[in-house]
Amino acid sequence: MASMVLFEANVLAVLSEVLSAIFAEVMQGKPEFTDHLTHKLKHHPGQIEATAIMEHILDGSSYVKEAKKLHEMDPLQKPNKTDMLSGLHLNGLINCVNDNPLIDVSRNKALHGGNFQGTPIGVSMDNTRLAIAAIGKLMFAQFSELVKDFYNNGLPWNLSGSRNPSLDYGFKGAEIAMASYCSELQFLANPVTNHVQSAEQHNQDVNSLGLISSPKTAEAVDILKIMSSTYLVALCQAIDLRHLEENLKSTVKKTVSYVAKKILTTGANGELHPSRFCEKDLLKVVDREYAFAYIHDPCSATYPLMQKVRQVLVDSALKNGEECQHLNLPKNSGIRGRVEGAFAQKGGERKSWGGEIDSKPNQGVQVISIVQNLRGRSLEQGC
Repeated sequence: MASMVLFEANVLAVLSEVLSAIFAEVMQGKPEFTDHLTHKLKHHPGQIEATAIMEHILDGSSYVKEAKKLHEMDPLQKPNKTDMLSGLHLNGLINCVNDNPLIDVSRNKALHGGNFQGTPIGVSMDNTRLAIAAIGKLMFAQFSELVKDFYNNGLPWNLSGSRNPSLDYGFKGAEIAMASYCSELQFLANPVTNHVQSAEQHNQDVNSLGLISSPKTAEAVDILKIMSSTYLVALCQAIDLRHLEENLKSTVKKTVSYVAKKILTTGANGELHPSRFCEKDLLKVVDREYAFAYIHDPCSATYPLMQKVRQVLVDSALKNGEECQHLNLPKNSGIRGRVEGAFAQKGGERKSWGGEIDSKPNQGVQVISIVQNLRGRSLEQGC
């Protein structure tokens, strides 16, 4: 039984390494945690093996390459395989011979040395549960970072992806369940072999307790399986949200670029506009803002995207105030209402994160008037 439990524990340890690599990708983490030197100097074979597996999985990842350029996060957590999951003790015990009695044919002796102590089985299972508890704790820590919008680098709160994020709890319940699983693993990590009692009128003063420790380890393995499957579902959700984020951000950038080229290149009389170089700054705003922070209502004046876009236009108007005085610009009227109309041409799509907002010309023309109004308001205040 101990051999079967240990086999499953090692399989789950490898699975945890795969999940950690996926976690690093969806979190857009820096790949420095897989650097060879870091783990070579640690002189730990299990850690080197785990890192090599994750480095192989992350090879060619576009997310990690991008994060390497931006240096967005600290090195991420990873499982640390130790000799707790080693089968050396079990291999030796499975192939050993007990002396109860041991017959030595060459010497014509029957040895009764009482050397049938199985404590290494119980100790090995105790150590395996400790390793399983450590893997589960790391898995829970990664899960908590994945669902927390403060740490997950732009993903929505609790990985919520529904049409109404205010009513969707996402993986909140799953995180609570993960906390319960982790607590149970910590409890099961307590050793069994230190509870040994003298039995058979002190004929068996020390017992292995392997038949207690092995089932408890099997129970811990089952809990870690549940944690791994829950974590895997959350990672799949995060991958889908990253893909959606890319599409949404690309659409917003195309729309902003189209409007900037249409409006900020020339003035009303055909002269070169002093704010024609604003496009780059506007696109930087889109790049730096998390898409899920505004995408269900991109026109809201209280959300950071519109605030920072307007700030770029205001700063440009103030910087080029002298040249702006000669331009014929319309005055502002109902800015927010017209902005909302421009982004809601497909039947209320701004209310849904899943609705694709593209940069078709009929939308761009309406956005043009918005930028004109914003620019007119900025000049009235600053020029």
